[in-house]
Amino acid sequence: MTDQDTGDGTGQGGGAGASPVVLSVVAIGLLVAYLLVLLLLFRGADDEGASETVWGRYIFLLGGLEAVVFTAVGWLFGREVNRRQANQAEQATKEAAEAKAKGEGLRQAILSHPAIGGDGTEAVVGDGSMQALRMQAKATRF
Repeated sequence: MTDQDTGDGTGQGGGAGASPVVLSVVAIGLLVAYLLVLLLLFRGADDEGASETVWGRYIFLLGGLEAVVFTAVGWLFGREVNRRQANQAEQATKEAAEAKAKGEGLRQAILSHPAIGGDGTEAVVGDGSMQALRMQAKATRF
């Protein structure tokens, strides 16, 4: 099974070739069905004709439906959180690449400054600050 791009920027597949829209509709449909079953059980709760055995079976079936519905709802909310985290990670990666490029440009500007002689010696500059900058720029690697 391979991941398919969902078009939402996360690069994650919806699973087994199904689109995220279809899966969202299924998850919401399951939630509505669960709420309807709860409503039916609530209305029948005061029915005097139902025995403990019947109610036990209803609750057993409700537990299975509940597990499926909560999984679907968790997927819906988890997908949104994951999308936000993926977008933030992409943004951080872009910002880091820009900072690296700026730092490398500054390093090259320092190393190619005319106050530094071609042989690596400092030309006439008052306090030697360019030599210190050059030494630090040579030691810095991005």
